[in-house]
Amino acid sequence: MFIQVGSKRRHWATDPYSIWHIHAPRDPYLHHRPGRLATQVLQGPGKVLLPLPLEVIAYILLHVPYPNLKFFYDNLPAGDSLRLVIASKLYENVHYGQYDPNDQSRYHISISELIALARGEIKALIRSLSFHGYQNDAFLSFCIRYPVFVSQIPQIEFDGTQEYLRSYASNVPLDNMVKLRFVEADDLDMHLIPPNLREVFLNFNDLSPPVFKRWPSKLRTLEIRDCESVLDIELPAGLELLACFDSGELWRQFPPGLKKLKLVSNVDTFLNDFTFPDQLTDLTFDSDDFEDPDIVLLQWPTSLKRLDLSNNAITSLVGVSLPRCLEVLRLEFCQIFTLENVNLPSLLKQLYLKGNPLSSMDNVKLPNLRILDISANPNSNSENIESLSKVLFPSLLEKLVAEEQPVSDWSSTLLPTGLKVLLIQTSEHPLSLTFPPTLEVLHLKFPESSDSSIFDLKLPTTLYLLEVKNGISKRIPWNLPYLKDMTMVNLTGNVVIPDTVKTLSLESQDWSLFRNLKVPYGVEKLKVSCLLKEYPDTVVDLDIENFDTHGDVQMPLQLRSLRVNTCDFTGPIPEENLKLPKTLQRLEGDVAACLAESVNWKYKIS
Repeated sequence: MFIQVGSKRRHWATDPYSIWHIHAPRDPYLHHRPGRLATQVLQGPGKVLLPLPLEVIAYILLHVPYPNLKFFYDNLPAGDSLRLVIASKLYENVHYGQYDPNDQSRYHISISELIALARGEIKALIRSLSFHGYQNDAFLSFCIRYPVFVSQIPQIEFDGTQEYLRSYASNVPLDNMVKLRFVEADDLDMHLIPPNLREVFLNFNDLSPPVFKRWPSKLRTLEIRDCESVLDIELPAGLELLACFDSGELWRQFPPGLKKLKLVSNVDTFLNDFTFPDQLTDLTFDSDDFEDPDIVLLQWPTSLKRLDLSNNAITSLVGVSLPRCLEVLRLEFCQIFTLENVNLPSLLKQLYLKGNPLSSMDNVKLPNLRILDISANPNSNSENIESLSKVLFPSLLEKLVAEEQPVSDWSSTLLPTGLKVLLIQTSEHPLSLTFPPTLEVLHLKFPESSDSSIFDLKLPTTLYLLEVKNGISKRIPWNLPYLKDMTMVNLTGNVVIPDTVKTLSLESQDWSLFRNLKVPYGVEKLKVSCLLKEYPDTVVDLDIENFDTHGDVQMPLQLRSLRVNTCDFTGPIPEENLKLPKTLQRLEGDVAACLAESVNWKYKIS
């Protein structure tokens, strides 16, 4: 097996990432472009080739995005052994239903591909299949035609209605269904519960459920929403994760082996009435109107590692005895004014305080944190943090988030040298700012109508994600060899996009920014504020604001998801102006409803 690696010979043992584009932040060869590389592999341009074992190729394929895998699979010869390896990875975990560009954990499969797999025309095994079931559609017809094939898939996950599942169950056994989600569970028939179910998600639409007992012995996760009272729902003895949202009366005792408990926006929450299991490691009480006395008197589980008390009326942590082994503490959007005289656990690694009316971090004793979020609430009129120069940040801090905080002395604030992620806003001159030498992620916001030149920033070359809001851009090349994700908001001028970028977002009312914009080949996810003259065929996810209905543009050939909006909506964008490629699986925005529906649910039995 040979793979083209470019004009220079690179050795696998010392340079494992150089033969293929993968999403590795420190990869010095991110400039390799999957589409172009695929063409070189297939056509063999005569450059140096490198032999690799199939097991090495299989490992590399774990890091290749699904659209690229599909490109390779469709273009390799039918008898090529590499094609079989790609198929095994491509179809291992699949989803049938509406395409979700944000879910890249599974390959979005078509009915024609499922039929080919069932007939053995595609040599691969599906290990896990998830599907949406809300109406009698092509997938149900497929299951009726190939019940044995579906029943032999090791894991099935279902999201839909009882009526659909009942039709499915009349043709295919439920023994391999491990995950179940019902949007209307108020009249749930327990006979529809699969015998080997591990996870179940139930929405009761503010109604009381029937009596639920005798759950499958393998059930480990139970999530309930909008239930008037959950007292008639028996909790399985082996339950490990329990979540309850927007409900009324709650249980007072829980299974002894429960490890994660999440209670959010429930009416009946009296902390002192609960008996927590000894093995509980994760506890969430979000938006439950708790006040200071509630948490001062509470006896926390001694094994607790993660605690979330966000969106409560907590004003102070003074006197609160938090568990010693606590590692993650979330107190977002509470009413905490200061952390002075607060004893934070010494093992705490992550502290989230976003949305609290903090006015200072001076004299705060921080444990050896890895993550600290002190972002302000942009919709609040409370005082905010204006200085951080006196703060002694933990030496091992890796992520600092201080968005919307009007800090005026970043240039004199000592940041840890090992900091990897920094999200801030500043009004200081770009030349005065310095950044940690190995920073990988930077979000930087200047004041609106700022005349700050972003090219005056002394950016570390280690960045792989950069977001800049407000300022002036110039047509100057970047010295950011690893940059993969780039966002520019409200910039004026011109901008050059590094060839390494895979995710690009450009939002601006300055149309000159887009007039001569060149989007490099290799960009896969693109968001722009207006229609461009051309797009690289590597783009699979495209978002266009202010679409010119009189414009005429050729869409990328491999496009999977498209969202288009017009500046002043006067009617749906004509279909002939869009020139949609056959690969499109999701369409949103100012388009005709019938057109969007035909794309989003286009899979048919052939």
